Amino acid sequence: QIYRVSGASVQRYRVPAPAADVRASTVFQDRSGAFWFGTQGSGVVRLEGDRATVFSKATGLRSDTVRQTLEDRSGGLWIALDSGLSRWDGHSFRNYYLQDGLSYPSVRCMILDGRGDLLVGTDAGMSRVHDGNIVRDNEFAAMAQDKIWAMYEDADRTLWVGTRGGGLLLFRSGKMARFTRDNGLLTNTIFQILDDG
Repeated sequence: QIYRVSGASVQRYRVPAPAADVRASTVFQDRSGAFWFGTQGSGVVRLEGDRATVFSKATGLRSDTVRQTLEDRSGGLWIALDSGLSRWDGHSFRNYYLQDGLSYPSVRCMILDGRGDLLVGTDAGMSRVHDGNIVRDNEFAAMAQDKIWAMYEDADRTLWVGTRGGGLLLFRSGKMARFTRDNGLLTNTIFQILDDG
């Protein structure tokens, strides 16, 4: 269910048909103000004003289980899925999978880096999307066995990568460092990375 919070008021928000029964697991607002609700098995719902549009495998989305949505600099919408990656250009989807260079089918997280490339974290390492194509990045080869569940690039373009079971990775100036419980982390599984300012 979806709720709208305004001050101290919390009210259930009812998405109009054909998505009235949507059970959202992710939410993203694009630069036009439209909301995109990702679901676990029903695709993604775009809500613009009081008009809802459902996108699913039937309309070109690679999978119906959505993990994250992100907008790139040109306004394209990237959707991380449990099976691949899709990009919406406003008219149709372009899908990415193993044959396109994706490091693993299950996509967990995405960020745009300082160069405008899309970094894609999967359950078997990372992929880089440059100018719409997945390209090989030798810097990421050391993570081929890591489950990448969180990423953050700071103002110095240092890339922080959280893994499931492999600790926290840091990429700076072409070098990688790994921090684990042996270095003082509470756990070797990282779900989110935030900058405290």
